[in-house]
Amino acid sequence: MLIAHQPPGSQAESFLSASSVGTTIPNAAAQLNVTAPTVRSAVESLETLGIVREISGKQRDRIYLYDQYVRILDEGTEPVRG
Repeated sequence: MLIAHQPPGSQAESFLSASSVGTTIPNAAAQLNVTAPTVRSAVESLETLGIVREISGKQRDRIYLYDQYVRILDEGTEPVRG
């Protein structure tokens, strides 16, 4: 279950707007004013959908990244082949 009081689709938008490009569970919970277990559940769903991914490799204080922002920022930065 994602953040229950919002319509489907809004959960990702809320999490991602709170996180900018990357965030931790506690940070997102504080910014969204919801509990860490609620955010953790939402993040698990977002990970399953391929919307966010964990980038720290840690067991604690994991950092989750919104890949679409990174893809947009990377556009046009590919090396020129010639």
